[in-house]
Amino acid sequence: MENLRLIQLYGQGTDDIHSSPFEMIETFHIRSELHKISLSKEEKKMLATYEVTE
Repeated sequence: MENLRLIQLYGQGTDDIHSSPFEMIETFHIRSELHKISLSKEEKKMLATYEVTE
């Protein structure tokens, strides 16, 4: 469940266009933590919905 919470926090950080630079640093820190841990297939799919692809 902790992984899902981190993914949700990451998603909130990427969706908020009014984030301060300090909040974005926290968002990137969360993404780095998610990269270090093993995620289930479902968690990876959920994370992919928040990834920026352009």
